[in-house]
Amino acid sequence: MKENLKKMDQIILKKREYYYLNHYLVFKWFFGTEENKAFLASLLFSILGGDKSDFDELQYLDPNNIGDSIDEKYTEMDIFVQDKTGRLINLEMQNYSQSDLAERMVYYGFRLIVSQSIKGKPYSELKPAVSIWITSHIPWEEDDDVIHSYKLLAVKRYTNLTELFNIVTLSPDKIKIDELPNIGSAQPSIEFWLAFVGAQSKEELMAIAQKSSIIDQAWSKMNDYNISFADRLAAMSVFKREQDMASLKANVRIAKQQGLEQGLQQGKQEGLEQGLQQGEQNKQREIAQAMLKRGMNLDDIVAVTGLTLDQLT
Repeated sequence: MKENLKKMDQIILKKREYYYLNHYLVFKWFFGTEENKAFLASLLFSILGGDKSDFDELQYLDPNNIGDSIDEKYTEMDIFVQDKTGRLINLEMQNYSQSDLAERMVYYGFRLIVSQSIKGKPYSELKPAVSIWITSHIPWEEDDDVIHSYKLLAVKRYTNLTELFNIVTLSPDKIKIDELPNIGSAQPSIEFWLAFVGAQSKEELMAIAQKSSIIDQAWSKMNDYNISFADRLAAMSVFKREQDMASLKANVRIAKQQGLEQGLQQGKQEGLEQGLQQGEQNKQREIAQAMLKRGMNLDDIVAVTGLTLDQLT
């Protein structure tokens, strides 16, 4: 395990000239901090639309889920927030191909729903959940559109079954920066933000920033971040170790608790069975005593009650 962690550190800390947002750790640091919440709000509004004020009071939630049992799969989201309406939003940067990505997307989406605590409340209390994936490796490739939305539909009528569940995929590789217009201080469309998070050179970032003042502000923040990214990534490797250990300890604690509960349950069951057995024997003894008082033969009493001669005397 130590060798695997060391190898991970070497990959994370590999010297780069510039750290771009398609690196998932950079993505998490940039959009997952309070100081950059306005950029996250602008990005989410460009994706989901609706009332812009819904994104004014985003609340960061714990992106790590160790599960409630030792057998439950551990998940670590890139960004996990809740908007003003209570809607849960997961945002992922996926920059490599994965054979089971479709299943992972669905799993993360439903995770947002089942994680809600509504004990004693009606299911109507559940809040909508959206899982957003920025990736060039869309498992359900349909066309050249930049954005696709997936919901639960009735097969024959193609009617939406519920507004609770939604997966959104975004393809930054389909953006052509030279075709983006100059928008000044206006709210950037999803094409601008995808060009920004998908940029792989300073020249591309500069070209986008010249067309949008909000993207220009975000790029300025990126430059500030890059000064300390090496130190931040080093700290992240330490944090990753601590996170892995915390997850391991939590799983051990859950396993111990489950073992204790199983032992108690088994003890209760064995005690109950033993008590029932003892009660049955006492009942048979009472019957035997009554039969003895009536002068019945011992062999007949043994045959009727199932008791031994030793238990009768």
